[in-house]
Amino acid sequence: MQKPYEVKQIEWNDWHKGANGIKAKDLSNDKGWGVFAIQDIPLGSIVVKLEGAWQLHPSRHSIQIGERHLNSPIGSYVNHHCQANTLLMVALKTLDGKIGVVPWYSKITGTLTSMIIGDPYPALVSTAEIKTGDEITFNYNHSESLLDNPFKCACCGNWIRGRDYIEKE
Repeated sequence: MQKPYEVKQIEWNDWHKGANGIKAKDLSNDKGWGVFAIQDIPLGSIVVKLEGAWQLHPSRHSIQIGERHLNSPIGSYVNHHCQANTLLMVALKTLDGKIGVVPWYSKITGTLTSMIIGDPYPALVSTAEIKTGDEITFNYNHSESLLDNPFKCACCGNWIRGRDYIEKE
């Protein structure tokens, strides 16, 4: 019988100084910033715990989760890639105290008490082993319905506008 999948959590504090596996840095040449691994990060790890202020409308730096948009200090530095090495998920505690993850779009059922005990939070979870020096990325089209600031993708050359964008004739 296969062993159940267990998420390995990287502790969260002082990310901008390079603590606990990741660090934001200036990409220079007008390319903005990015987030990079400063240690190897195993598959299935919570790479970024997304915290910040929630708002109703998108901004250039927000991440959409359901109908809301999160202005996360570290999340705003995570760049798009079509073949991203993380996926937006919701992390929560199981009844035995372990951390599990579910897709952000899951229809989670239960009581208010079970949600409070679960202490859910949005997170970027590694979908591949991430090596030291690799940039942390996620695919904006997986969660954004319509981007506030569309851009031409550096990896595929297509315009990234969000999953609900419809080309007008």
